[in-house]
Parts: sequence; C-alpha cells; structure tokens
Amino acid sequence: MEKNGQILVVSNNFNTKNAVKTALENDFILFFSTPSEMFNEVEKHPELCGVIFELKDENIQSVEQFSRLYLKYPRLKLLVLASKEFYESIDEEARFGFWCMETSTAADLLNKIYELKEYPLSTIEKISLVYAAFERAPFGIMIIPNDNLELALFNRKNDEVLGYTGEEYKKLGLNKETHPDDLQRVAEIEKQAKLLGENSFNVTKRVIKKDGNIVWVEQFISIIKLEKYEGFSRIVISWDVTKQKAVEDTLAESDRARATLLENLPGMAYRSLNDKNWTMEFVSDGALALTGYRPEELIDNKTVSYYDLIVRVHRPRIRQAFDEATKSKKQFRQEYEIVTRNGTKKWVSETAKPVFDKKGNLLFYEGIITDINHMKKIEKQLKHFQQYDQKLNLPNREYLIDKIQAKLDSKNYSGTIILVNLKESQRLYRSHGYQYMELLTASLVTKLKTIETSRITLHYAEEDLFVFYAKYQMTREEIKKFYAELKSAIGHTISREQIRSGIGVTFLHKSISIAEVYLQRARIASEFIDDENALISIHIYNDIMDQKVKREEHLRQELIAISYEPGNEHKLRLMFQPIINLQTGKVRGFEALARFTSDKYGPIAPSEFIPIVENNRLIIAFGKKIINLAVSFAKELLATGIHDCGIAINISVLQLLDPNFAQDLFARIESAGVPPEMIMIEMTESIFSTNYEQLSEALAEIKDYGIDTAIDDFGTGFSSLARIERLNFNTVKMDRVFVTPINAENAEQGIAQDIINICKKFNIQSLAEGIETKEQYDALKGLGCEFGQGYYMSRPLEVDAAIEYIKNAKRKK
Repeated sequence: MEKNGQILVVSNNFNTKNAVKTALENDFILFFSTPSEMFNEVEKHPELCGVIFELKDENIQSVEQFSRLYLKYPRLKLLVLASKEFYESIDEEARFGFWCMETSTAADLLNKIYELKEYPLSTIEKISLVYAAFERAPFGIMIIPNDNLELALFNRKNDEVLGYTGEEYKKLGLNKETHPDDLQRVAEIEKQAKLLGENSFNVTKRVIKKDGNIVWVEQFISIIKLEKYEGFSRIVISWDVTKQKAVEDTLAESDRARATLLENLPGMAYRSLNDKNWTMEFVSDGALALTGYRPEELIDNKTVSYYDLIVRVHRPRIRQAFDEATKSKKQFRQEYEIVTRNGTKKWVSETAKPVFDKKGNLLFYEGIITDINHMKKIEKQLKHFQQYDQKLNLPNREYLIDKIQAKLDSKNYSGTIILVNLKESQRLYRSHGYQYMELLTASLVTKLKTIETSRITLHYAEEDLFVFYAKYQMTREEIKKFYAELKSAIGHTISREQIRSGIGVTFLHKSISIAEVYLQRARIASEFIDDENALISIHIYNDIMDQKVKREEHLRQELIAISYEPGNEHKLRLMFQPIINLQTGKVRGFEALARFTSDKYGPIAPSEFIPIVENNRLIIAFGKKIINLAVSFAKELLATGIHDCGIAINISVLQLLDPNFAQDLFARIESAGVPPEMIMIEMTESIFSTNYEQLSEALAEIKDYGIDTAIDDFGTGFSSLARIERLNFNTVKMDRVFVTPINAENAEQGIAQDIINICKKFNIQSLAEGIETKEQYDALKGLGCEFGQGYYMSRPLEVDAAIEYIKNAKRKK
C-alpha cells in the first residue's frame, strides 16, 4: 500500500511514540526523534511533510526547541501534542495546530493529520502556535523595542507578576511600577552595567501593583543591539521573589521563626558544618524538588553529601566563597551546577552566611539554595541573540572578539584571520534596492559557508564584512588553497555583480594581545589594492600597509579640517585646464581641477585624495569649497570683461542627490553675480547606478536654472547615449583611453569615431579628453569632434595664468 508522506515524531515519551505509531503507521512513513536530535533528523529526511511535536509541559527548553523548528523550517506542517491542562488553557480560536491525545482517539488523530496535510497553513497561524506556547512561560516577559512601550509585547504572566495588563503598563510608563525607594538603585545598576560593557544584568526591586500591594520582583534584563538597524530591544524577564526575599530577610531571626517559614519556602534551606563535606545538620522539605533526595538522605551524609552533588568544576570556587565569608563574617551568594538524583544537571543559587558564637568561633553555616535552571536557559538563549546575527545565523563580531581575546589571554598565539571585504556591494543598494541586497547577501553567505571546516569557521563582523577564523597558524600554501576555494565559491557572483572583493589575512602574534587589532589589520589588508582591474584579490598584512593607513588617516584629518574648519583654505586650490573648440581654435572655457597640498606630505594627487573625500562622506562640504573657488574664478573673469567663458565643475553622485544641492548651488552663483550660463557641471558614468527617477528629477532642476551638464569619462562604464539623450545632457566627454590610440592612419577606425557620430545623431556635443599631440588634435577635428582638452593645448593653469591665457586667446582673434 502506498504511503501518503513522511512524518517526524518528536518526543521523549515511549507511550506517546507508541500511540502515534498505532494511529499512523499504515498511512504514513514515520520517523522518531528526541528534541535534542530533532534537527539532525529533519536534515536526514528532506521529503518530510510534517512534524508531530510533543509539548506537554511548560519547560522553556521545549518551547525553545519548538520555536527554532518553526523558524528554521517554515515549509513544514506542525502538530503540537499538548496535555489536557495545556490544551484547555489555550483560547479555542487559537487551538489550530494543537492536539490533546488524552481526550481523543487514534482515529481522530489520523483524521487531524489528513486535515492538516491538505490545509495550507499560513505564516500567521504558525506564529500563533509559537505565541501560544510562549504564553505558557512561568515568568513574565516584556520585549520593548527602543524603550518604546507602544511597540512592546507582554505575555500573560507579566500581567500577574507586575500587577498591570500590557495596556495599563504602556500608560504607566517604563519602570514606573518600581517603588520610589528603589528607583535610584535600579538606575545605578543599569548605568554600571553599561559602563562595564555588559549587555545584561539582574535587579531585585519592590513593585507597587495597581491594587496597592507591594511585592518583591527579580528581573533579568538584556539590552540587545539590532544588527543592520539602528536601535535595540530591551528584554525584561520578571518573577515574583516575595517569599524568597522574606526568607532571606528572616535568616537572622530565631530558629523558631525560621521553622514557621520553611513549609512555604521555595528551594532548600539548610544548616551545615564547616567540614570537608559541608555535612548537613538540617535540610528543609524543598530538598526533594531541588535535588531529588529527601531531607533525611542528605542529613549527616546518610545517602550522599551535598558537597558531592556540586559539579566538580565549581567546587574550588564555592569553597573559596565559604572561606572568604568566614573571614569577613558576611553573607555571600554563589551560582553553580549540581547533579540531581536522576543524573541531570541543574543550576542553583545559594545565599548563605556563617554563624558564630559569642567568642567568635564558627558554629555552622545557614543558607537557602534555590532552583535557577530556567533562568540559566533563558540567559543561554539571550546570549545566542547577543552573539549571533539572527538573519544570517552566523556568530557575530562580539563572539569572534571574545573567542580570540580568550585565546590571547591564555598566551596561545596560534591562529589565522581571513577577512572577506564586500563593502563595495553597498553601491548596489541605489540601483537594485534593499530586498535585492538582502537576497544577494544571503546567497553569498551560503556560498561562504560551503568552505567552512571544523578548524576554520565563518563569522559576521559587520555589514558586508565576513571573517574566517582558523584556530591554527595557516601556511602560505594552505592560504593559497583556501583562497582558490573562496574564489570558486563566490567568484561567479562577484563577476556578475561587478563588486570588488578584497581578502585580508593576518596571523596572531605574541607582540599583539588585543583581539580588535587583528580585525583592524585584516581589514587594512583587505582594502589594499595593487591591481585596479582585479575584482577579487588577497593580501597578507604587513607594515607597508600600516604606513599607508597612517598616511590616509592623516590626509583624512586634513581634508576634514579643510571641509569644516576655518583657517585651512590655503591647502586647497583650483587649477584650470582650457577647453578648446577644435573646429575654430577658440577657448570655450575651463575645467576646474582640485589641488590639495598636505602640511606633512606636500602635494597630493587627486587620484589619492578624492577617494578619501568620497569614502568618508566629506564630499558635500568639500564640494561646496570647490564650488566657491570655481564661482570666484568666474567672477574674476567677469571683472576682466570676459563673459563667454564657461567653468566646468566636477560633481559626485552624492552631491547631486543631496536634496539641498541645487538650491545651495544657485545661491552661491547668485551671491557672486555670475550668470548660470558660465557654469557647467560634470558627472562620471557612476551616476547611472542611481535610481533613474531621482537622477532625472535632480538634473531637470539644474538644467531649468540654465546650467549645462556633461558626462565625464564616457565609455568606461555601462551607460548608453540613448540614456544620456533622454536625460538631456549637453556634452559627452570621451575618456582618454579612446583618444590615446588615435593617429593619422587609424583615425577613422577607432571607437572615438563611433562616439562622435552617435553624438551628432542625438544632437549632443562631443568633447575629447587627453589630447597630447597635434596628430590627435587634427584627427579629432577631422572626425567632427567639437571640443577638446589636453596637454597639447595647455596643461592645467593657476588662476592668474588661466586669466592671461584667455586674454591672449582673445587678442589673437
């Protein structure tokens, strides 16, 4: 008989597995797993159509496993087997996907499976399953994005613990339930945690409920920064410790008063001797729930000593805490693990103090030990949120830094860091949008994961930066082989998207003991470029790179000062290269070329300082300085009686898309009294990676004002003359790579001729850059090119020389 699909049954309960098997084995292929092995089984059986998950208690671990199952495999249909109490506690309208076997037959279960198999379970319904499960959590939960209570989520237990419903709490305000006497102390605890760089902390405080009752509440608070987005989420987990607090406060009272409280005591109260086994003289009834042993089995070490229940690794620390408390005669508190009767480990919190006689001799220890296992599990979950990027499911920078730092602190300097720098992919945001980039990043991460090994692991350092960390010192040959695998994994995508990817390598060394430095070095190496044409390259960090970075940082600081601080204007000036009408020989105008002189390094080439300006987002402020100088030169030309000479100013795409750019440009032109016709703006082909509508709107405003526009370095990018014509550019400047090969023999065979002819077709002016010989000049003139510039006509000139140049040209007329 043909089966109807594959189902995985997840349960630790033998009876449950048998019951499901009896009901379904004739109709479905069944696999069985425990929650801990569940994900391995899902991977083994890709044809699964659904999962039956037993969730018959309120254990946070079970809820966590169930939630991870939904999040990791959204394609699977889910059926949750719940206890009768659990099932009946869920609102009827939210019971879809839950099943109670205690009140139903095997035949009913089979019918339910067929119903779910055919029903297209929606994302909302799946989220409802997870939400219903978390509503059973035995502690209060608040999730507050950016401390904005209007966006906060609350579970039902939170209403009970704090005494306010979610809506009431939103109106009350964050921490407004705190007793006034505790407000400052709670604020100080959070402040201290921030100063120490801690993302999570505990507070114990009094809460004034809506009905006026005052209770003690312990809270575990975690502040989680959101990757890729600005902001954070505050997660607050609260539980009532009023009874525990009352017990702690009364430990100093008489034995008679303590005995009255012990019946309702959460956890285990005790009195022990100061011997090697901490022999128990008294143990409360809470011992059974805490350890699995009855009080009489622990007293006098009858069955086992409590000391032997403490996990061995914690014993020295606990012994030291007892010794220090004895010396200081103060109370102490410790958290550690014990092994319960059934062999499972459990986290506990112990608060105790030594008791002395009148002569100061130690008599015994008294204390209380409580179960904090559920809180430790929550801490583990929150730690995962803190140490992993949730979208990419990769360990993050914080996790990597901690791992490397721990290794360095142990004097182990064996390790290799390989950083993959994909920062250039950010330019695709403008042309392709956010969703495309999300998919592209996910695809690249999937490919990078394929070259992970047990000794080389992948981490997410920050947006578009990924780090492979090898636990050992890789040889040059191993790095070469790894690089080949990396290129094989992502090379096709890099080539298709045309994004430069730098790979930086550095090694741990005993001379450097700070983990962050190694990531900085790897990034420096990844940004080193020795071949402009290579899309993907690898470099191992060395001191020359460090010197380059120091030079770049010094220049960056000087350029910041030029852009924003008065008194640095002398470092920046413009030179002006004449633009000649090739057909008439007359001067059409000048291109304004920025020149920067460093106090430390002297004159700096534009090819070096312009990228620094652009990469550090100084271009808006720096560009205004350039515009001021260019407009000032135009004003000087007017003062000498020259009105028909234009000034071409180079503009970046960031300037063009600044919403204030056009109006600011117009204001500077009008302030100088310069007619708009004397100004032209030039842009490189990189603007075509920008959204077309944004580009069209920005250019239209400029052209309507009377300013001509030109495309610079045409032919080296991906634009077309058709697009240029639609955007109504006035001039196309051919890149010098098309001019250099021109000579008398091949003038009519080059690409330059094609560009000039198409410009004529679209009624766009053509301008050739880099004319260095008379032969090139004559050939371009013969091809019908309208304008040109280059060393053959004139090198860039200082202001006075430029004015004299055009005066001389006017006289020759």
